[in-house]
Amino acid sequence: MLRAHDDQVLSVAFTPDRRFLITASRDATIALWDFTMSDPSIAPILLLGHEGAVRQVVVSAEGRFLLSGGDDSTARM
Repeated sequence: MLRAHDDQVLSVAFTPDRRFLITASRDATIALWDFTMSDPSIAPILLLGHEGAVRQVVVSAEGRFLLSGGDDSTARM
């Protein structure tokens, strides 16, 4: 079982090349899932600094930027 969050996942987004999945959770975390390997790995993204649930994640069309929005009324890139 793959596990990255301690609460519900509220948003998911794939990178344009479909190599990575980003998940956002009620537990104020964002995780990057690497699907380039046979056993997907998880890398938590800690630099975004949300202080509440992360409600939305989107990836830019070229895959270089991630934008997140949370219950703390902030958007992070």
